[in-house]
Amino acid sequence: MVAEKLVKFYPTNVFSEEVEDISVFLVEIIVKDIYDAVVIIDAINYGAKPGSVLVTTDISEYIRPLTSHSIPLPQIKDLIEIQKKEFLFIGAQAKSVEFMQEPSLEIHEAVDEVMKLLT
Repeated sequence: MVAEKLVKFYPTNVFSEEVEDISVFLVEIIVKDIYDAVVIIDAINYGAKPGSVLVTTDISEYIRPLTSHSIPLPQIKDLIEIQKKEFLFIGAQAKSVEFMQEPSLEIHEAVDEVMKLLT
C-alpha cells in the first residue's frame, strides 16, 4: 500500500512485491552505485499494538515479517551494509496475522504515518 503511494513521488526508485518478486532484482538494486540507501517497508508481527510503526536499522529476532521473502531480512540487511549503504526498516504491526487478510483500519492509518515519514 505504501509503494502504491510512494511511486507517485519516486517513480523510478520504488519497488514492490505486489508488482514483481523483488528477490529477482534485489541484489542488483543493492549493488548499483546509483543508490545510497535501501528502505524496506513491510507488515510485521512484533507484538505491538495494531498499527504501531517501527522504524529501525536493527532486524532482530522479534520482528517477524508477514510476507514471504525469498531472502530473509537479516541477509538483506547484511548485503546492504557490505555495499556500504544505509539500511532502514519500517514495519507496521498487523492487527491480524492470518494469511491474505484485508488490511485493517490500523494498517491504513499506519500507511498514512509512514507516508509522512517518507515524503
